[in-house]
Amino acid sequence: MKKVLVLFCIFLLCSAFQCDDEALEGDFITAEAAVCEAAIIDTVEAALEFLEADNDTFTDICAAYKTALQAQIEACGDEDGSLQNIIEQLGDCSVDIDAECQEAILLKNEAEDIFNNSTDTDYTENCNALKEAIQGIIDICGSTQELVDQLEGLGNCIQAINASGQITVTAGTLEIVFDLITVEVVGTTLQVTGSTSASNNYTIYFEVEEGETGDDIINDEFVIFFTSEFFPYFDGFEPFSSNISSNPDGSLLGTFCCNTRNADNGDLNVTSGMINITY
Repeated sequence: MKKVLVLFCIFLLCSAFQCDDEALEGDFITAEAAVCEAAIIDTVEAALEFLEADNDTFTDICAAYKTALQAQIEACGDEDGSLQNIIEQLGDCSVDIDAECQEAILLKNEAEDIFNNSTDTDYTENCNALKEAIQGIIDICGSTQELVDQLEGLGNCIQAINASGQITVTAGTLEIVFDLITVEVVGTTLQVTGSTSASNNYTIYFEVEEGETGDDIINDEFVIFFTSEFFPYFDGFEPFSSNISSNPDGSLLGTFCCNTRNADNGDLNVTSGMINITY
């Protein structure tokens, strides 16, 4: 319904200053014409506010719009009945939530179909459009866990690239091979996530700027999940260290080693960390 009303608003805005009387020449204008012109301006302003109304403000703004339309009819007339038609379409200015909800669901379904057929070039744009459509349902129809999960699952709408290669490390005495690698390129930052194809929940994550090489450049964002999350620890006999030796477009080589600590001050010594991936 609101789309229909918006169309009426557009019609009004396009025709608001078209009058049946010829324009008066000179500096003089009749009192009746002045009242009509003022009424038209009031209606245009009310229509512009109506176009921006949401469910919370719709009823009050709609009522003000109807009042402005009626004042314009009284001041200017309504020969073709178009203004009265708008008033009738506005009805009692109540918000038809069911209709608004159905429209939001249709928009979300369309956005989802487009997103599911995304390519590398339009993935982010389509993903953001779908997130906006999901939020529209939440705002109008109410939230469900399914919608919240879908919204969170879309993340930052940066498409993850499945990388080949491995990240290997010895954690304590356990050798771990992270052979499921994804790389997300956010601006100029490579966000690297590794997990294993084995039956465990071990993960590793770090960030590095595209093309950057050298010592300790992944330390700030490095985290490895073993029994809990462990972060670089720089005290003790073997402080954490890392090195990115090669970082051309599409591949990454490096090493990392030594002390990590979790939030409970538990220590985990990681050794022989190797990064060798292409994406």
